[in-house]
Amino acid sequence: MNGSDFAPWVHEGKGTPPEVRWNTAVDGRLVALAMWREAGIVVAADETGTLTAFDRGGRVHELRRGWPNVSRLAWADAAGTGAVIQQRTLVTRLDAALRELWTIEFPTPVLDVALTPYGQLMAVSLEDRSVLLIGPQRQKIAEFDAAQPLHHLRFVPERPVMVGAADQGLLAAFGLDGTEYFRERLLTVVGDLCVTGDGGMIVIAGHNHGVQIFDENGQNIALYAVDGTVHRVATGYTGERLAAATLERQLYWADEDGQLIWATRVDQPVVALVADPLAEWLVCGLQDGTIVRLDW
Repeated sequence: MNGSDFAPWVHEGKGTPPEVRWNTAVDGRLVALAMWREAGIVVAADETGTLTAFDRGGRVHELRRGWPNVSRLAWADAAGTGAVIQQRTLVTRLDAALRELWTIEFPTPVLDVALTPYGQLMAVSLEDRSVLLIGPQRQKIAEFDAAQPLHHLRFVPERPVMVGAADQGLLAAFGLDGTEYFRERLLTVVGDLCVTGDGGMIVIAGHNHGVQIFDENGQNIALYAVDGTVHRVATGYTGERLAAATLERQLYWADEDGQLIWATRVDQPVVALVADPLAEWLVCGLQDGTIVRLDW
């Protein structure tokens, strides 16, 4: 199916439209997407309790059912291992075939989970403000409290640093021992968070305050205003391209200076965005379970 037949919105926007490399769909409404960046594999979780991995061509690589109530999904950039949050308090580590390695139940709801590039460490943020670092054999490496519960948590791939954001009011960075490197007050709701490989660009979806970019010291270095309420963002390893989606179903693709390359209005809500390391292509996950890869 060509791009025009699949999704007219791809060619009805402004700027340089992408090529639809592939499109597919999961069993139910989409919950989350993650990418095994080194392999180009996209992993999806849907409301039917199915986890599906798609290869670079959009073909089903692995599929596992029986994962109810998944809320978040993370995958290591350079290894065949991931993690899911399910039923609010359970975190399960996964192997490359989407099978359970082990599960930990926490006493309070889990907000987010993140993995280091090779998956040796997993960070978990809880509703009670605590953040835990867990090793590959379920051992607790460190535990500390953030100033607020962290709804968004990411590792900086090239540095032993975690970046986290509350749903409103806080952006912070921490060492692997919990040392707080910076704490910035935000005057916005945060819908999403991503970082570049060196941590030199920390990108947040700032709802009515657009796309905001901070440096590794937590200084606000750019703000890109867009039409709508920004709730999803994605970037590549170097930050040369940025993607943003709004609650009003606008989708934007821009360069690192915020200059628009392409924009369109999608026919349904965007649930998740992930970009390849070089940001030459973007995977867009839609509410009904449709997943599309867009290449420039």
